[in-house]
Amino acid sequence: MPPSRDPSKPYSRYGPNRDKVRNINKTYLPLENTQDVPSLPEWKAWNDTEREAWDGLWKSPQSTQWPASSVHVVATYVHLTSKVVGGSGNATDAKVCAQLAESLGLTSSGLKALDWEIGFPEDSEMESAEDHGSPSDDELYEMMYT
Repeated sequence: MPPSRDPSKPYSRYGPNRDKVRNINKTYLPLENTQDVPSLPEWKAWNDTEREAWDGLWKSPQSTQWPASSVHVVATYVHLTSKVVGGSGNATDAKVCAQLAESLGLTSSGLKALDWEIGFPEDSEMESAEDHGSPSDDELYEMMYT
């Protein structure tokens, strides 16, 4: 039988500091990406709207976390979004767009799933996250065996 919930323990997910402890592994994204925008893949002729969407996506905070290999994934997202918005896409295209948007962190649920947050935390949040850094060996023993 699992141990009962004890919110008084320092690393309990049920205690008053649960949000502060949860933020330890959060990745804080800058407000914008200042790196160079990669060039669009050559597998289709891109229109001006798609080029603007491409530039906007690669200047977004989320793009700082995308690996270089995600160029084709982002291009697919731009292409399918253009089809869906233009009226030539079908339900499958719309579903794939939604899934890609979430996996790229472009939706609020995607940001949450990836544990990303745009902007930097308040100083008080950072201090509390630092206060709850790696536990000592004694604290680990206490958490596991008491």
